[in-house]
Formats: sequence, structure tokens, C-alpha cells
Amino acid sequence: MTRFRTRLTFGSPRSNPAPTIRRAAVQTVMGGDSATRTHVQFAAMFVLAQDYDDVMRSLASNLDSMEYGKLDFNDQQSLALFSRVTAVISDMVHRGERIAALSMAPEHATTERAGLAALEARQATEQALVEEGRAAIAADIAGLRALLADARAEYRSEAARQLQDVTPYPQAGSAAAELSILLSSQRIRHQHSQ
Repeated sequence: MTRFRTRLTFGSPRSNPAPTIRRAAVQTVMGGDSATRTHVQFAAMFVLAQDYDDVMRSLASNLDSMEYGKLDFNDQQSLALFSRVTAVISDMVHRGERIAALSMAPEHATTERAGLAALEARQATEQALVEEGRAAIAADIAGLRALLADARAEYRSEAARQLQDVTPYPQAGSAAAELSILLSSQRIRHQHSQ
């Protein structure tokens, strides 16, 4: 069961602050050669990185520190995946420029023309790896969103139960209502025994 961060009546978190994320996916994607990072092939990674950071921030504010700490290993694995996919995209950007240059050069102008097919084959292989990496990251984000939804649903049900316990009259299903029933039956028993 997910342990969520306990909140006070007015919705403010308790005194212990939410844990800070040591490294963000956006920072991971942006690391390195900033000129390359502006390339259009990085756009999809930036969207995924923003989504990932958003859900991790939400989990940090909704889970207690111990429960959030359990995400550390998976978080590091996901950030490593971001880093590797980004590095491969960077290689693909540079290789794409090389392929374009070779494609436009006259056949007699370069001896490297024969390697063009090999470069294009490697580009296709790495593109497939990048797509698989993005799908894996998207699956990680979906799992984190499901965990967040569970934590919020649990918080809402707990908050509703606590609210029932403080209303002027015991509400059905609340601890106070169950106690009231027990006390009523106890009183009836005592009246019949007299």
C-alpha cells in the first residue's frame, strides 16, 4: 500500500519538507553540447523529460519520505536511460550531417562515398534503439502516474474518513458511528438487565 504524505486540515504539508530531486530529466537531456540540444530530434526527449520531472515532483509532495525514497533506484535507472538515449540522438545528429554532406558531394570528389550505405544503415539501427528507449521511458512515466493516482486516491479516502469523524453527527461508516452503535447496544443491554 502506498504511504502518502499526511496533510493538515487546510491542505498544507507537515513540517517535514518534500524530498528534493537530486537530478532532473530535463537537466540530463540538456547536458553536453547545447548547440546540438536545440536540434529538432531532441524535441520528443524534452517533452518526455518535462513529463517525467512533473510526475516526480508530484510524487515528492504526495508520498512520505520513506515511500519516496524507495523510488531512488528506479529514478536513477530512468535518468540513465534518458542520458543514453540523448547521447545516441546526439550521435545521430552529427552522423545525419555527415550523411547529408556525403550525399550532396559529387561521386569523384570523395573516397568516402562507399561508406555512405554503412552510415545510413547505422543511422537506421540507432533510430530503432532511440524509439525503443523512448517507449521504455514513456512506460516508466505511465507507471509513476499510476502510483501518483493511487497515492491521491488513498489520500482522498483517508481525508474523507477523517472528515466523517469530525462532523457534528457521526456519519455512516465512520469510527464514531461504529462506536455510537456499540454504546447504544451496551445501554440497551444494561436497561434489560435492570
